[in-house]
Amino acid sequence: MANYPLVATEEEVRQARKDAEEIHQLDTLDPSIDRRSEEQQVEHKFRGFLGEIVLCRANKWKRNRPHGLLFDAEDPEDGRKIEVKVRSKWFTERIPVKPDSDLAVLLFYEKNEKGEHTFKVVKSFDRFYLQSRGWQIYITKKYWQAQLEGKLIRDLR
Repeated sequence: MANYPLVATEEEVRQARKDAEEIHQLDTLDPSIDRRSEEQQVEHKFRGFLGEIVLCRANKWKRNRPHGLLFDAEDPEDGRKIEVKVRSKWFTERIPVKPDSDLAVLLFYEKNEKGEHTFKVVKSFDRFYLQSRGWQIYITKKYWQAQLEGKLIRDLR
């Protein structure tokens, strides 16, 4: 798994933007359920799809087209079912993933000073971890920050 920033290509950005706009038309949520503006909803979908595309390229995984029924990606070498979660900041300790995921990867998204869309792997979580925690990722704000800063766990005290 990459330990350095992954940078999206222009083509990947175009594909993710197209996917986000198409999917948004299909699953627009009732404003009483999702209080984000339509623009925010599309932007969040875009970041998620772009993270999937970039991570799949970097790991030679097969990305599944976004429609909610399949896992985000599959590893063609061993058939693992992979979920990709993208966040631009920490905001909750619990992040749900699809049941039966073999691997979940949490990515940090940011646009760098050159205007490039970049992703950094915060942490990956295997099937045992996910299943034993009810198919959720648990990550504290302190741990999130330490991972992004490359600190060791013993340095968190």
